[in-house]
Amino acid sequence: DQQRDELQNFIAERGLDVKTVCEHFGIDALIQIEEAKLPAVKQDIETLAKTGMTA
Repeated sequence: DQQRDELQNFIAERGLDVKTVCEHFGIDALIQIEEAKLPAVKQDIETLAKTGMTA
């Protein structure tokens, strides 16, 4: 799935891991994120990376 792959790369580029991001959003998998919410989700991931939050 292209959306999932794109998000995985986006997360990895920021030094985060998928598990941490999924836990942050309260989901089991990136595929659960609706495409319409991607811009907001990416913004949230940016903030997460900047604050250095780790699981």
